[in-house]
Amino acid sequence: MNKKENTPFLYTRNDVELISKKTLYKGFFRMNEYRFKHRLFKGRMECRS
Repeated sequence: MNKKENTPFLYTRNDVELISKKTLYKGFFRMNEYRFKHRLFKGRMECRS
């Protein structure tokens, strides 16, 4: 094996993109729904519904 295969994946803020934030409930506590895209191990960005 070469060194690249043994290196763990390191993710940064650039690997996650916030699409939307929606407040579902606001009372005694708050519940938010976040939709975001994130980088996959294969390298491309993906968003799932």
